[in-house]
Amino acid sequence: MRTADFSRRSRQGFGLILGPMLLLAGGCLPASLTSWFRKDSATYRAVTGPDEDTSPSKINGELAAAHELFRKEDYAKAARAFERIADNKENSAAVAEEALFYQAECERLRERLVAAEPIYKKLLHDFPSGAYKQQACQRLYDIAVFWLKDTDEELGKYAEKLEGKRSFVMPASLRVNLDKRKPTFDAEGRAIQALEVVHYSDMTGPLADKALFLAGFVKFYREDYKEADHYFTALLQFHKDSELAPRAIEMAIRSKTLASGGAEYDGRRVAEARQLIDTALSAYPELAQSEEGRQKMTEHLYEVTAVQAEKDLRRAEFYERTNHPGSAYFVYQRIKQRYPQTKFEKIADERLARLQPLIEQEQARQGQEEDSPWLRFRKRWDRFWGIEEDRDGPRLTSPLALPAGSMMGR
Repeated sequence: MRTADFSRRSRQGFGLILGPMLLLAGGCLPASLTSWFRKDSATYRAVTGPDEDTSPSKINGELAAAHELFRKEDYAKAARAFERIADNKENSAAVAEEALFYQAECERLRERLVAAEPIYKKLLHDFPSGAYKQQACQRLYDIAVFWLKDTDEELGKYAEKLEGKRSFVMPASLRVNLDKRKPTFDAEGRAIQALEVVHYSDMTGPLADKALFLAGFVKFYREDYKEADHYFTALLQFHKDSELAPRAIEMAIRSKTLASGGAEYDGRRVAEARQLIDTALSAYPELAQSEEGRQKMTEHLYEVTAVQAEKDLRRAEFYERTNHPGSAYFVYQRIKQRYPQTKFEKIADERLARLQPLIEQEQARQGQEEDSPWLRFRKRWDRFWGIEEDRDGPRLTSPLALPAGSMMGR
């Protein structure tokens, strides 16, 4: 049947996407979704138990007739019947939820996935703890994987481009779909939104970690490293025992490093990546025990260290440009201590040798000023009025002193 074939294609699609992941990666909710969750929930009549459900659609046989149409595979008429039942506010919440689910099922079985997807979302929104929550999450996840099929094919073509077999790959996000099973525009973006709903609606379910990982990898492939970092970090935060966690922590390290923007930008993401490397080696033994895992973590450590060293080097250059040789001297010394046996140590040695005469001249000038009659008179005057400590603060020209605002960019 077409239904079984669609489910099989969905499972194969997820496997096809994970394949290029291993090949290529070796090397907060969007405003629209937030506004969707703020919609007012529908109000249905409450009942105390299933035996006391006196919903009109259940009493007059309308619900049973809709199920009969569904059984006969007359999905078009069944969808309209279930829609009328779901819109009837006189029905109980259980009847409305059931009608919504089967309305979405009718659209899915008709392969009208674009129409089925918002109905599954509405079901999860109106009935967050309903009886059909897991089924709706599964259907929504299958739809998202199916919509990412073009992205999956693009990943395979991109791998061929890396091998020199192709010169150009058409981005899947620019395609216009004429297939009624896919959105006309931006099927990839709609799939990402569906995956977010799957995770948000059932955070302890079996698909939550998979949805986050898949969304994160697509964002990583699109070079949206901040969003990729968000998804992978959320997976590690909420699903640290997942089988995808070791892979996610490696992707999170790469995302944080690439999202930092370089030495000129905020270095907190790089610091977080450095902490994640220690976490990966201690919390996930499979990364520390295998030779391949240790090699990857070592490469990530080199990348993070290089970014941090470059940032310290730029800070020292800034102090040189602003005529603070003592501060620059101090930072170069710190670079030598932090990054031994690297090119940054050699650069620091060269800069220190260049700054040494300036430091000696500055120290000699300070010694001469301290012996001047005016300085001796000022010290006596300050001592007389008790303000000596206020004037004798640390000098900016000292090799160990930093100017005001020296912690900028930390």
